[in-house]
Amino acid sequence: FGNKHSELDLSGLNSLTQASAHALSTWQGYSVDLSGLSDLSPDSARGISCWQKGNYLYLNGLASIPECTAIELSKWQGKHLYLNGIVSLSKSTAIELSKWQGVSLTFEGLTSLSTDTFLALSSWKGRDLLLDGLEFITKSNALALSSYSGKILSLGGLKALSPEAAQC
Repeated sequence: FGNKHSELDLSGLNSLTQASAHALSTWQGYSVDLSGLSDLSPDSARGISCWQKGNYLYLNGLASIPECTAIELSKWQGKHLYLNGIVSLSKSTAIELSKWQGVSLTFEGLTSLSTDTFLALSSWKGRDLLLDGLEFITKSNALALSSYSGKILSLGGLKALSPEAAQC
């Protein structure tokens, strides 16, 4: 693709081999959109994590991420990770993703999470945690999120907020 472009839209791809992921890691631009992927192997995630020049990575086609893939993604040194297609997230995967050292972590597809998963995500040290797909949170969820130390916690999709949750 050369290195004269700053953004690379590959959202039409529905698969990514390990070799292609490693080849992408040499690209010098700052944004790659791989939102057409519905699955990402740990090997391909390892290749993506080697992309050192990137700031924005869009993986919005993934509905879930296995823990082993999250381990590899958490090694990526970029700044903004978009996982807006994720509809379920396990505690163990959230723990691994919380090790990522980026700036902004976005999950707009999640509509609910367990308290343990909220607690795992709240340990993430990044600046912006965007959970705009959530429609409600319980008091225990709110307590778990209250330990998040970043600057922005976005819950823009909430349909209701109980007084108990709001006090947390």
